[in-house]
Amino acid sequence: FIRVEWPVLQTSKVIERIAKYQQNIRRVCVSMASHPTAVSDILNITKAISQSSPVPISVLIAPNFINEEGLLRLKNLGADTVGIGLDTASKRVFERTRGKGVKGPLSWENYWDVLENAVRIFGLNKVSCHIIVGIGETDKELTEVFFKINKLGALIHLFSFYPEADSNMSKRRRPSLKRFRRVQ
Repeated sequence: FIRVEWPVLQTSKVIERIAKYQQNIRRVCVSMASHPTAVSDILNITKAISQSSPVPISVLIAPNFINEEGLLRLKNLGADTVGIGLDTASKRVFERTRGKGVKGPLSWENYWDVLENAVRIFGLNKVSCHIIVGIGETDKELTEVFFKINKLGALIHLFSFYPEADSNMSKRRRPSLKRFRRVQ
């Protein structure tokens, strides 16, 4: 996902194509970008897609931007599933790697509050949580966060860390395939 170069397209053209080819589309995923108009953008895009086509809509949200009201609005506008990129398996790693967001500091507690609200609003197994293996967590921390997410009623999407050039973690090594498979 990270290693794919995505073309920049006009939103209206993408929505037109979704409507035109809806019989061939099983799901649309809209990802929230971190910037000042993130919430209004995600709400407007979700609404436009749902008004133009009956395809299911997944929304990847940034918890430092969206609250319970925003989650309710997304659901009412047509989103049927939500993804949250918690990414880390512990508060220790979260605080070390996540830094400050565009809208204030990112908070481990806020991410969990939004995750819990999302499950309550969207329902069991309608919320996913992204976790990355290989950014400084222990296998014990991974296991504990998996059980916590599962108990909450959310699904887990597991990713292997991949260092991006020019990022703060560009020099960090990827986890071994053996470790990633074991964690899976």
